[in-house]
Amino acid sequence: MALLNSDDLFHPLRLERCLAALEKNTELAVAATALSPLDSSGRILSATDASLVFDGPQIYQWLRWYDEHACMNKPPSDLLGSHLEDNFLITTSNLVARTEFLRRHRESWQDLDFCVDWHNFLTAALDRKLRYLGDSLLGYRLHQTNTVWLDGERRWRYFLEVNQVMARTLESLFQHHSASGAGLNDLLRNASEHLSRNTNLDWAGVVVGLFSEHLHLCPRDFKGTAETDAIKSLAAMRDERVQSMAWHQEFGNDIRGL
Repeated sequence: MALLNSDDLFHPLRLERCLAALEKNTELAVAATALSPLDSSGRILSATDASLVFDGPQIYQWLRWYDEHACMNKPPSDLLGSHLEDNFLITTSNLVARTEFLRRHRESWQDLDFCVDWHNFLTAALDRKLRYLGDSLLGYRLHQTNTVWLDGERRWRYFLEVNQVMARTLESLFQHHSASGAGLNDLLRNASEHLSRNTNLDWAGVVVGLFSEHLHLCPRDFKGTAETDAIKSLAAMRDERVQSMAWHQEFGNDIRGL
């Protein structure tokens, strides 16, 4: 099964290349490729060519993030580690998966509103069933009405969902390492080398996400409840920390200059 969001584009060779990878290695469950960000007219976008004025602040900042964290033409040496840092495969349009894999994990992703792609990429990478092709065979459309721009109600729900997916992944990671007899060192390495670089995460949020998992609650279940304000407060504090880190980096990590 290959997913394609309504505003994105497949290269004519994309399905052929992904299918060939899955047929060559029957142990694989998911194939994905590099992508090219496009504007509404189909022009390829990059951080070096983007304009804060003409493209708008959201697209401009996203392209800067993409160039720094997600743009890669060759597979990273550690697909799981890279996904713990960022969802560098970006979108559900990049998901080409065996139907059996999606069905088997359906209960874990069917209630997700924002992280279906990241969850499935993490699940496949954890079992070494993910293949990444470095050719840019997917056009990912950026425009002012993209669903990736979060505001109001959607922001706190995204915040909780991201941290809930990470809580779920950490439990799976622990179970995976326990079953395989791997040592604590591997878990600590993933935490120190990869999770510490993920600015989307908030560790208080991960704890709330863990509680939500065990109570079988998803973010939309909190809508209109007293708990919503607490989650919004956590999300706002996380945004403030990320903004402070960005300002610090802009000043070359010179705290006195900042």
